[in-house]
Amino acid sequence: MSTMPYTQTELKAFAITPSISACLSFLGSAAIIHSILANRRGSLRKVCNRVLLSMSFLDILQSINYGLSTIPSPRSSPFAWGAIGNTTTCEIQGFIAQLCFAI
Repeated sequence: MSTMPYTQTELKAFAITPSISACLSFLGSAAIIHSILANRRGSLRKVCNRVLLSMSFLDILQSINYGLSTIPSPRSSPFAWGAIGNTTTCEIQGFIAQLCFAI
């Protein structure tokens, strides 16, 4: 009986799938930022547009963080496919995730 609960194919899918959704989120937030900043009629005067702009910037940061998926995980992580980081990169990724969720 194998001690590994997932196959290599499943581990790859778990690592790649968040990157796809993160790319879509990044593109959506970039489109929102572009539409707000491209409006020359002073769309930043409205509070709701400023809030939406700041949320989109944070979503881009979170999308990049989420898109990295398992890459910042330590190499010794048994179930993190594609892990090439170390403990510090893992902690930085966790900090950015908590920061974006908290704000």
